[in-house]
Amino acid sequence: MTKIKVKPEGRINTYVVTDKESLKKYIRSLKFKNIHNFIQSGAFIGCDYTKTATFKVIDKATKIGIFTDRTQNIGHSLACITDRLEMFDIGEINENNLEIEQ
Repeated sequence: MTKIKVKPEGRINTYVVTDKESLKKYIRSLKFKNIHNFIQSGAFIGCDYTKTATFKVIDKATKIGIFTDRTQNIGHSLACITDRLEMFDIGEINENNLEIEQ
């Protein structure tokens, strides 16, 4: 099983991605054709991204967060900070999907 390399962020159920390639490999393994996204731009705008478009955001991101609690981050388990906040619904993530570094 593909795992996302992360480290604890400090808040419960919140992690920082330490290896973008492990995240992209995990997303490639998903059966989703498109990934729902919310973009913060004064208001939240929702749209669907292809995996390729999602990878471009991941590559550009300066910080990437993973949430293992579906009540966090508007139910979107991936958050990328570029010049704005972009949140992606890559399905439910739990600690079995993570390689947690200390």
